Amino acid sequence: NKHYANISNPSNELCYLCGEPIDWNDHKDNIYYGKYPSIDHVKPLSKGGEDTWDNVKLAHISCNSKKGANEYD
Repeated sequence: NKHYANISNPSNELCYLCGEPIDWNDHKDNIYYGKYPSIDHVKPLSKGGEDTWDNVKLAHISCNSKKGANEYD
């Protein structure tokens, strides 16, 4: 996915929330599981964050879900 490539560093593909590796293979038949990457807004849009490359990072789907609309400390 070209959008993931804009924020992904192949030598350091870690979830910025928990620090564990991203698993690009954690899916089957268009069902994506916990370690698959998602794009997270560091400062959520609902809290005034912008939809810019400076405000997004890779996070596991599961970590991003837990974070929700909160800001990461």
